[in-house]
Amino acid sequence: MTKLIILGAESLGREVAEAASLSGYEVAFLDDRRELAGQSVSGHPVLGPFAAFKDMPSAEFFVAVGTPTTRAKWMEIITSHGFNLANVYHPQAAISKTATIAGNCFVNAHSFIGPNVSLGKGTLLWSGVSISHDCIVGATCFFAPGVSVGGYTRIGAGCMFGINTAIRSDITVGDWSIVAMGSIVVKDIPPTHYVRQDCQPQKITDRQPWELFFREHSSEARKTSAATVK
Repeated sequence: MTKLIILGAESLGREVAEAASLSGYEVAFLDDRRELAGQSVSGHPVLGPFAAFKDMPSAEFFVAVGTPTTRAKWMEIITSHGFNLANVYHPQAAISKTATIAGNCFVNAHSFIGPNVSLGKGTLLWSGVSISHDCIVGATCFFAPGVSVGGYTRIGAGCMFGINTAIRSDITVGDWSIVAMGSIVVKDIPPTHYVRQDCQPQKITDRQPWELFFREHSSEARKTSAATVK
C-alpha cells in the first residue's frame, strides 16, 4: 500500500484524506500546530510539522493548504527535494482518459473532467464540479462544490470559484480572479478581479485575492493555522 503524507490537517486535508483512503492509500498528516503532534485527525496519525517531510523518503506527498500562494510554495519545496506530488481522485470522480492533470491536484466525488481538459498543478475540485471539454485551467485554482465550466474556457492561475458558479463556454478568466458563489459568468473576466452575483467585475486592490475569497466563503477564515500562513 502506497503511503501518502498530507501537509495540512484542516478541512482540505481531511477531504483529501477521505478520498485517498478510499483510493487505497495509507494516509498520514504533517501539520505545524504543536497541539496535534502525536495525535490523530480523522483516524490518521499526525507525524510532525511540515518540515518533517524530509524524513519520509518512501512516501508520496499532497500539499493540502487552502491559500494558493502557500500551497505553491510548499509544492516547490517538496519537489525541489526530489519527492513526488501525488494527485488524489475520489473513486466516484469521472476523469477523461485524454485529460492532462499536473501534480498535487484533487478531484472530489461526483466531479467530472472532460476530454482534452488541462488542469494546472495544485488545482482543487470539490464535489460535483464539472469542467467540460477542451478547457485549460491554470495552477492552484479552487473550485467549490457545484461549479460548472463550459467547453473551451481558459482559466488563469490562482482563480477561485464559489459554490454553484456557472461559466459559459469559451470564456477567459484572468489570473487571480474570484467569482462569488451563485454567479453566472457570460463574459471574460480580467486578471485580479472579483465578480459577485451581479456579474460586474471589480478590481481587487485592498487585499490578496485569497484573503477576500476565504473571508466571504469559508467558516474557517478566522481559524488560519501556522501551517496556512508560514
